[in-house]
Amino acid sequence: MIPLHRLIAVELFKLRRTLALFVALVLPGVIALLYALMLAQRGKAFMGAPEQAWDALFQANLSGWVMLGLTLFIALEAALVVGVEHQHGGWKRLFAAPIDATRLFAAKTLVVFGLVLVSLASLWVWTVVFGNLVAWAVPSLAMPAGAPGPGSVLLLGKVAAACMLIVALHVAIAARWAAIAVSLGSGIVAMIGLVIAASSKWMKFYPWFFPLAAAQSEADRALATPVYAIGAVLAVVVVVAAARRWQARDVP
Repeated sequence: MIPLHRLIAVELFKLRRTLALFVALVLPGVIALLYALMLAQRGKAFMGAPEQAWDALFQANLSGWVMLGLTLFIALEAALVVGVEHQHGGWKRLFAAPIDATRLFAAKTLVVFGLVLVSLASLWVWTVVFGNLVAWAVPSLAMPAGAPGPGSVLLLGKVAAACMLIVALHVAIAARWAAIAVSLGSGIVAMIGLVIAASSKWMKFYPWFFPLAAAQSEADRALATPVYAIGAVLAVVVVVAAARRWQARDVP
């Protein structure tokens, strides 16, 4: 059987034929630009004291990305990574080779998760770029040049960890249905559910709510620590279940 690391390398090679990496690098910049413009327009009403400007800007960017962009981004990236196999009999060629289905789905899930990490790193970089541009262009803000504090990296790590389950779910959806509209539709429905019911007491059981809770810097609103482990375990279950379902059907 082909080892997992080689399957991951193949999946990364396939990304050259898609816009997956480009989207991960550029799309978070749209959110960062939006909140940078809000900072420039609203000034201290947005950032509070000048020394709090970087933390306020980063928190706004991260919450905005998780609420407005992350779910659709994961659905799109899953469709791009898995969609290659839906073309020209890709699944038949894969399963004709000595490839374990569970390893294959694990590789695709890890690649999409890696793209989530790239998007979060990109968000941090765009925050620094646009934040310094605002500090230079609007000197009346008295915002110091610099970057978000070390706590921003911890928040990014928490959000990434909270994404594991929804990444696995969207990879399974993209593998089951060839139409990209189904993948994107699932992301839209999940995002609408997040926006509409974000304040509901039942949202703590909603997987797409986990990253938003993880993005909160206040301890009383943050995601409970056991949820990260539960999400990781459920992600493994989803990967294994999706792989076995493919083994039990005729590959198109």
